Amino acid sequence: MTVKALLEKYPNAEFDFMSPGGYVYLTAEKARALLAGEPAFAHAGFPDTGISIPAEMLLTQEICFGGWNGNVFCGLTDRVQTPEDEEQIRCFSSSLWSWPC
Repeated sequence: MTVKALLEKYPNAEFDFMSPGGYVYLTAEKARALLAGEPAFAHAGFPDTGISIPAEMLLTQEICFGGWNGNVFCGLTDRVQTPEDEEQIRCFSSSLWSWPC
C-alpha cells in the first residue's frame, strides 16, 4: 500500500512515518494538505531541523510495515524500487570487487 492510499483510507487519523528522507509526523490536517500537493516536513530525529519533502515523493512511497497506536499509524516507508534501482545496486555491489561496472 502506498502512503497516498493509506492517507486516503484513514482521513481522520494521524501518521508517524520513518521515511528515507527522515521522520515525518502528519496530523489529519497535514495529511490532507499533503494529499492536496503541499510538501511535508521531515527530520533526522531533531524536529527543530529538517527538510521539506515534495508531496509526490512521499505519497508514492510504499508502507513497508507498521501498525496502529490508538489513532496514530506508525510505520516505515520506502520508495518504490524500479528495475533501474536494482541495476544500480547490482552495479555498485559488483564494483566493490571489480571495475568498471
